[in-house]
Amino acid sequence: MENKRILVELTDEKDGVTGTAQYFYTHFPGTVYAPMAGYTKNVPFLVDCGSFQGIDNIDHLNSSFNFDITSPEFSILTHAHLDHYGMYPFAVSQGFRAPIFTTYSTKAFLSEVFLRDCLSIETRRAKKLNETPKYTEYEIEELKHSMIPCDFHNKIKISDNVSIYFFSNGHVPGAAITLVQLSYPGCEDINFVITGDYNDRNDFFEVKPLPEWVYELKNVIIIIEATYGGIKSSDLRPKCFIDNVVAALSQGKTCIVPAFSFGRIQEVLYKLKNAQGRRLNPKFETYLDGKTAIGCTNLFLSGAFKMHSRAKNFLPENLTIIEDKNLRHFLIDDPTPKIIVSSSGSGSYGPSHTYIKGYSNNPNSIVHATGHIFPDSKLGKLRDDASIATQFFDTDEFSAHAKQEVLGEFPRPFKHLKSILIHHGELESKNDLAYVYKETYDASVHVLSSKYVYQITSDGVIATLHRNLNTNVPIR
Repeated sequence: MENKRILVELTDEKDGVTGTAQYFYTHFPGTVYAPMAGYTKNVPFLVDCGSFQGIDNIDHLNSSFNFDITSPEFSILTHAHLDHYGMYPFAVSQGFRAPIFTTYSTKAFLSEVFLRDCLSIETRRAKKLNETPKYTEYEIEELKHSMIPCDFHNKIKISDNVSIYFFSNGHVPGAAITLVQLSYPGCEDINFVITGDYNDRNDFFEVKPLPEWVYELKNVIIIIEATYGGIKSSDLRPKCFIDNVVAALSQGKTCIVPAFSFGRIQEVLYKLKNAQGRRLNPKFETYLDGKTAIGCTNLFLSGAFKMHSRAKNFLPENLTIIEDKNLRHFLIDDPTPKIIVSSSGSGSYGPSHTYIKGYSNNPNSIVHATGHIFPDSKLGKLRDDASIATQFFDTDEFSAHAKQEVLGEFPRPFKHLKSILIHHGELESKNDLAYVYKETYDASVHVLSSKYVYQITSDGVIATLHRNLNTNVPIR
């Protein structure tokens, strides 16, 4: 075959912020006729397999795949957030049996905290709807055994033709930028740099830059998130969390702080700790509630990842861990001003839901959101409800995602950049980031859509084909 080259067909399984999954169908050259002329060795693989959240038709979206879930030869999990791992248990129930390569920290958080919580959520969902659960303890255990933990910066040889590396990413502990290298004798390599959800900093650990040799690689295709692709740091509102908490406590009010269990809860506690003795009086009691939040916090404390020495003592003084859910009602009835930090971050589930319900008609309280607010979530409805007695606040200062200026600079050091593919964001954010890239870099730029198949070679994206969603395989 003349001008042999590797061909990759990429499909992105979602168009918004949640439900992340990318299916790569890699065709390596050969000499015997195959379904695609001239190719005999096909290697499908999967990057992430996440749940959809906060949108309509969620049960249907979380109960089906637009590709053959039994076909991947391996999978890569970029980090331990539900919108990136939440569909793996269901995938196992549908016949998925591929090894899942991830970092040691990501496996630890999943195995010890999140998969158990995932099963509890599914069991409750099925019971509420009088349905059979989509997966059970069996699938959870199978999934644990499928995860292969890997070190950062070490080459992971999947086969003679596929290798991967994990590099530091500040999004959450264990998160990784992934380099996927595809090679075949007589062909130019293809190098995919997949950011996952990305940040260049983290309060708890050092975020190391990519090695120089990565920037020198030929034929680089970057796949990058765009959650805040349309927002610059200068667009953010001034920090207000500690100001609002201090003001509320001085007025004798209780502060309800819903937060995401992994990363955000710990960041909130760390911020409270740093404010104590300077602006926040340590005499005010702080409570931490939520089984998953407590489990994650314990993993932070136990050394599940290499933490900055300055951050190891991140728990505020006068902190009480709520192990008995019956104490929640005592705290709701107790008029003493205090801070209650609890999961979930949307306010729709877990103890946050109980506290918001208990305090929404209490004028001696505030509810302070710390993350993205889905309009249909409990916090979204609370924010828009003029009849509530509690005060509602939110803030931009907590975020695990890089903003436009950081995302815009990410591709700059790469010497041989061929294409930039943008995903994981609302359409406006993705288009804003695409505009920045088109104005800045000599590379083809594409906003990924679940409606298309992207054909990629060492030249970058060479074709965009309409996808037939009535079949479980990419277009040939």
